[in-house]
Amino acid sequence: MAKFYGRSGTMLLFTDGDRGAIVDSLFGTVAASGSLDLLKAHATWGAGEYTETDEQTAAAAFATMNSTVAPSTGRVYTIPRGAQVTAARALKNMERHERGGTDVSRRTAALLASGGKIDFEKLRHISRYFSRHADDRYTDRFDPRPDGTPSAEFITWDMWGGDAAQKWTESIINREAQKALTADAIMVPSTTDNGGDPFQDAFELDPEAGPEFLARVRMDGSGIDRLYKIDLDGEVYVWDDNHWDNLGTVHGDIYTYDATLDDPEDADVAKSHIVIDPSSAVVIGARLNSEPFSCVSIDDIDADEAALVKTGVSGTEWGLVDASLTAAGELDAANEQYSPQERSQNASSQLRDANGRFASQGQRVMVAGDPNQTGTITQVDAASGNVNVQLEKGGAITVPAKSVGAPVEVPAQAPVHPVAIPKVDLTGILAEPRVPINNPTAKIPGTLPAMTSKAIHDVLYNFPAWVKA
Repeated sequence: MAKFYGRSGTMLLFTDGDRGAIVDSLFGTVAASGSLDLLKAHATWGAGEYTETDEQTAAAAFATMNSTVAPSTGRVYTIPRGAQVTAARALKNMERHERGGTDVSRRTAALLASGGKIDFEKLRHISRYFSRHADDRYTDRFDPRPDGTPSAEFITWDMWGGDAAQKWTESIINREAQKALTADAIMVPSTTDNGGDPFQDAFELDPEAGPEFLARVRMDGSGIDRLYKIDLDGEVYVWDDNHWDNLGTVHGDIYTYDATLDDPEDADVAKSHIVIDPSSAVVIGARLNSEPFSCVSIDDIDADEAALVKTGVSGTEWGLVDASLTAAGELDAANEQYSPQERSQNASSQLRDANGRFASQGQRVMVAGDPNQTGTITQVDAASGNVNVQLEKGGAITVPAKSVGAPVEVPAQAPVHPVAIPKVDLTGILAEPRVPINNPTAKIPGTLPAMTSKAIHDVLYNFPAWVKA
């Protein structure tokens, strides 16, 4: 029985036990179906209305999921038995031999081994792995090791479903590519770079138009274990297998990805996310490629600079630092200063805002990037992870600390005299709709392509050349 869960824009989420189905109320189609936990992470679901037709559409999706035959709509697909067996075998080999795969590979293998159905976005996500490694499949790196055990490359290939999943996904992708897209076809953005260096835009574009990189730091001192990229359009990707991947999630953020990829037993270790420069991101990405199960240290990024920092730490006047720390705690009775362990514990327990700063009372912030919701933090609740914000326009709200950030200051401008704007002849110019860059749900024939980060850069800084092109 389909039960309404919540609404996000035109999308409606219905549940049936531990399964879910997302119905596009605008076109009356099923956008995605499968695990309820996975679908919950696709968007923020709130209260809303739905029609009896929407409920019937969801019920039909759940009935289709009960069938052993893959639906013909091209949106939900039954995992073949061969891919299930191969992925299950790969998980056992990885555990037995302690090699092969990354966190992303392991989660994909668990999904395939469990059987059931996956949506088109996840299927295409799996297909991209095979397209990247098809040429490597028949190299000697896939041969068994001298002791007869499978190689790490072979185990990883099997974790994505092996030869069975490769044939399965490629046949569907090729078939869908030949079909004419209609208004009810689900459009999903590409998660791959358009060839070349995956870090290229960061160096070629101005900082305002290029991507931003974040490294996840384990607060137990072991180092950096994950790398993220945030594009100009806000789309988030995780670095895996020399490739930026969105894990088959159309709308994602670093916290959703952390929860998806982390092992439950690793939850006790506090983590933080810091913004890094593109050069450091390249080094971290290379290190994670060569040793995906090892953390990257500061020495790995720049040994000389790390040595200078360590030298400076030994001469730091910690008494002065302790006196100004915001992560307050009980002083050590013997020497009236914090031990390194106490500093780490106090700092890791304090809430951080969207910019990675400690959230503290009296701090002026902006809520959810909205300049109309600017105010001052009046209370910090570490237990719930929330802060109370007194808005400058009146009223107070309670929001997660991660949703507040530094306010955008608009500089005052000196008065200027109006200038005469020459008339432009627009005769013959026809405006056409352009495909949205993030999760378009429909494509009208003749619509202009989506604006890429490079195109936006050219509009801002080289408009005449962009118009000519």
